[in-house]
Amino acid sequence: MLLNFWRRQGGRHKATGLREHRVLRVLKSKESRTDKDSRLYQCQWIGLPASDDYTTWLSLDEVTDIALGQWLEFVTGLDDIFG
Repeated sequence: MLLNFWRRQGGRHKATGLREHRVLRVLKSKESRTDKDSRLYQCQWIGLPASDDYTTWLSLDEVTDIALGQWLEFVTGLDDIFG
């Protein structure tokens, strides 16, 4: 329902005036193909669906830099860790 709202508004950026995307949640993780000691984290962005076409795989450094709370919720299994 929320995604339909954003579509009717012409997209989240247009409706809110925000200049950057924000991570809604970390969906899953996988081993990096290039560095077997590293993991990548699939992130869903606010206002976008959780499908592969709209999510992004980020390194640990990237995800903890821009979405520490969402990453902590993912790794601990706790919802709303800061709320």
